[in-house]
Amino acid sequence: MMASKRTWLAIPVISAVLASGCTAEQEALSMQQQVEARMQLNNARHESIQQLEDPALAQLLLSEEQNNYYWMLETLAFNSKPYEIEFTQPQLQRLSDYPDIGAMTEAYLQSLLALTGSDYGECSLDSDRQGFRLHEGFAFPFPHHIEYSQMVLDNGEALSLSDTGNGQQQSADVIQRRDSYCFTAPRSESEPKPVTVSAEFFAELPQDVLEFEFSAADVGKSIVQNGYKVTLVELNEYSYVLEVNAADGTTTALQDEHVIAEAVTADGQYIKKRVTNRQRGDNTERVNVLLQDLIARAKKGELELAEARSELASLKEGFAEDQGTALYSAHAFHGPVDKARVTLLVGSEYNQEMQQDLDLPVYAFTPSAQTEELNLDAFPEIALTAPVYNHSTGVRAIDTDLDAQQMATQIEIRQRRIALHSDPSLTFPAQVFLYYPQVQSDLFINIFERYKAPAASDVQFFDEQGTPLTVEADDDSGNKAAFHFTVSRLEYDPDRFSAKPARLKAIIPVLTAPDMIKDSYPKEQLPAGVRLNGNQLIIDYAEFEAREMEDISSRFVERRNQVFVKDSQGYLAEIDNMTLSRQNGQPVDVYYFYGEPEIFEVWYRGETTEVPFALDIGLE
Repeated sequence: MMASKRTWLAIPVISAVLASGCTAEQEALSMQQQVEARMQLNNARHESIQQLEDPALAQLLLSEEQNNYYWMLETLAFNSKPYEIEFTQPQLQRLSDYPDIGAMTEAYLQSLLALTGSDYGECSLDSDRQGFRLHEGFAFPFPHHIEYSQMVLDNGEALSLSDTGNGQQQSADVIQRRDSYCFTAPRSESEPKPVTVSAEFFAELPQDVLEFEFSAADVGKSIVQNGYKVTLVELNEYSYVLEVNAADGTTTALQDEHVIAEAVTADGQYIKKRVTNRQRGDNTERVNVLLQDLIARAKKGELELAEARSELASLKEGFAEDQGTALYSAHAFHGPVDKARVTLLVGSEYNQEMQQDLDLPVYAFTPSAQTEELNLDAFPEIALTAPVYNHSTGVRAIDTDLDAQQMATQIEIRQRRIALHSDPSLTFPAQVFLYYPQVQSDLFINIFERYKAPAASDVQFFDEQGTPLTVEADDDSGNKAAFHFTVSRLEYDPDRFSAKPARLKAIIPVLTAPDMIKDSYPKEQLPAGVRLNGNQLIIDYAEFEAREMEDISSRFVERRNQVFVKDSQGYLAEIDNMTLSRQNGQPVDVYYFYGEPEIFEVWYRGETTEVPFALDIGLE
């Protein structure tokens, strides 16, 4: 028998549930149904309000309804299950690379520089692809901004830069286009060369960084540290709620920007934040209930403007009293929360702003035309800076790759359904996603290569009794595919089966590189064709014999080899690189790094292995 077709719950019923604040019934509805119900309720309220005779009362109720409508949508988004699992890095991870905040700030300022070039596609219409880009070694983790004013030339003249702080994108000399700054006209070789970019750096630096950690067992508990109290109000599967107070009960001077709220999974991975909801969820519902009553009374002619204002004001004053002196903070994430990690930036709330004038160096990165010979001593040099460390996932990942046993526990499985009315052309509304953890082999195996489509015989759906399901025939065109695998997800149409699918089993081939090779050389023993000059690395492929080389003409390949350098503390971040070509000869790759390298490494994919991943999951 054919599985039952999709059904829709009557909108008036859902609207009544939302308007009544009956959370039990509300939880029984899908998130999509709740959103649609609130949209319908918003439209219905608009129609009722527009029929009121008092325009001032109508305007007040309309404004409050719109505000409540958007807050409720945000609350629904906050409480929803994320479609995708996404990971990130700790916001203050750079702080662990340096002795203190001052050293990190100095390293950041030293990392700022400008690179000029003649191959910026976004500058094609303005300056024949000529322009420059401003580089930073890492994202500065504290509140800050930089105001760029001018580019100084070697003859003392200056090109004005746009005041981006005031929304300007163009000056008389330079146009900002996305990440590039384009000259307003092509510049010839004989014209003065840029040497520095003048700027001002402003930042609010905390006097101290206080760290707190909570688990589900800590709900309702508080931790006090250095005069600040943090309380875990809720910890749900994908979100948590905090209150921050001064330990002595006075109103805290901390604001939202002084609270860093992060979450980690059970295996210690940081999860990307999805929604930050600064208003208490129950406040939104309480306003919603009051609005329902006010609109009903207004329709009957039983409500005056002054009454409506008074009742709304009284309710909102109660919110402030309920919250007291606490800073309320609620956060939702792209994955299951095992621990809440909270960092308070204290001291910066008193507006102690750092200001420093900067003269950023400008370096010319314009590869020369192809020649028979290349002068390896004539490449641009970049002054040494404080070290900035490589935090890329490929380098920081713990595992080279996974075996079948690790895949069983570390590949995250996520499901979602897409409503057909939102996309009538959709063929497969149900989807099962496979999320591979971050591993070092990601440097060589991209997401389009990681999974191979399983054979049809290796995919089987079952009903609730565990009976294998068959695909229903289509009267017009015979059997139609009931499922499809693409990139990293298996999609299916529940209505194409003889009964509702309750379980899915599949064997999916996974490409792995468990035998990566890492060749490492101290700078005193570099292989032929490799030079380290300060922070400059030169690889001449006329001499350097690589074990493997990737095909850089391939769509997903950016470099011939995965090349790294280290100092005594770790892998150094790359400033930039360029390739120079010989006519009828091997190329030369040039890399520049923050800090001074002591070791050169090149990583190779090695032999790959296809591992069968056994997927066995109950379907939602």
